[in-house]
Amino acid sequence: MRTSVDKARIVQLHAQHLDAAIIAERLGCSRRAVHLAIQQWTAAQAEQPS
Repeated sequence: MRTSVDKARIVQLHAQHLDAAIIAERLGCSRRAVHLAIQQWTAAQAEQPS
């Protein structure tokens, strides 16, 4: 299992409406890492003015 996660790639796959389990399998990381990356990205988007 990888220790570093490509957050940009996770977000890109998430935008394609892929399930976290599928993203984790494709990138060789844990589902928890996928969920955390998506959560961080969502929080960052919420902070940006629209």
